[in-house]
Amino acid sequence: MLTASRLSVQLQTKPLTKPKLPQYTAVEVQKSENQTMDLCNQMVARRRGRPDWSRFYVCDKRQYFYCSIPKNACTSWILTVLRLTRKDLTGLGSVHVPRKTDKILKRAVHYSSGARTEMVKRYYKLMFVREPLERLVSAFRDKCLYDPDYRWLQRVI
Repeated sequence: MLTASRLSVQLQTKPLTKPKLPQYTAVEVQKSENQTMDLCNQMVARRRGRPDWSRFYVCDKRQYFYCSIPKNACTSWILTVLRLTRKDLTGLGSVHVPRKTDKILKRAVHYSSGARTEMVKRYYKLMFVREPLERLVSAFRDKCLYDPDYRWLQRVI
C-alpha cells in the first residue's frame, strides 16, 4: 500500500522526460506546405474572377456595401444593415429571403458590372469574420448536431 509520503518520494525521484514530438525532415515539411498551397490554389481557381455578388448588400444613400459570409453572424448583420435603411421591416420574416430583402436593400447582383466596379472603388466595404476554430465548432454544432439533413456528415467526420 502506498502512503502519501511514499508516493511523494516516488514522484520526486523519477526524472522528468520531455514528451516525444514527431520529428519531420525539411523535405516532409516542404511537401506538406506544397500540398496545402496546391489545394488552396485549386479552391481559389474555381471562384477566381467570379465573386458571388448575391452576398453583397448595397446602400447607395450611405455609400457602403456589406459582404455577407455564412456562419459569421450574417443573419444579425443583414438585419442590422436593413435597419440602417430606416424602412419598415414588419412582415419581413427571414432576412434570407431575397425577394423580400431586395425591396428594402439592393444586392450587388442587381447592378451592372461597371456599377459594381465603381462601388468597389468608392463605397465603404464591410465584412465581418470570426476566429476560424470557433467558426468550425459552431458550424459542426449547427449542422451535424441539430440539422437532420446533415446527420450523415457527423458519421463521416
